[in-house]
Amino acid sequence: YVPGQPDFVVEAATVRSWSRDRQLDAVFIPDGARTASKLATELRVQMPDLVLLGTESWNRPAVIAQTADWLEGAVFADAFHAGSIQPSTRNFVERFLQRNGRVPTAFEAQAFDAGMVIRQALEAGAETRTEVVRMMLAVDRFSGAGHLTVRGEGLERELFLLRVHQGRIEEVFTALESEQPSG
Repeated sequence: YVPGQPDFVVEAATVRSWSRDRQLDAVFIPDGARTASKLATELRVQMPDLVLLGTESWNRPAVIAQTADWLEGAVFADAFHAGSIQPSTRNFVERFLQRNGRVPTAFEAQAFDAGMVIRQALEAGAETRTEVVRMMLAVDRFSGAGHLTVRGEGLERELFLLRVHQGRIEEVFTALESEQPSG
């Protein structure tokens, strides 16, 4: 489709034909929340049970709330979710709100985690760049605004799996995560 187009009737018809031919499991909409909401509305009018998949740019609660009925059940991932129920993330968000009067962005959450991992390395006695890197890689797993895990030669951020549920964006947990005690 063309960016900024007012409706998605043609695209919805194409998807509907794929659905009739049983060539469709889900639709991935790699666009911002506003455009995704418009397209989702067109798609869901014809196919209410269609699975919708999106990107981190869908993590816009105010935009999602405007067309939540049409996005119900949509799934996407993001590097940060300010509404997380994970204790370390909740703690970071609460402290950030108290100090800054607003919700932190994904970039601020990532900067916080990076800074805290480096701080731990320095407090553990690292004095050179090589020592800082070695101690960062010895962390194994860090929980702050999000979760960092050592993978190979670097740190990897665990993504938040999110969905639209009852008009709100919420985390989706695996069976293993659901069984772990909170706190």
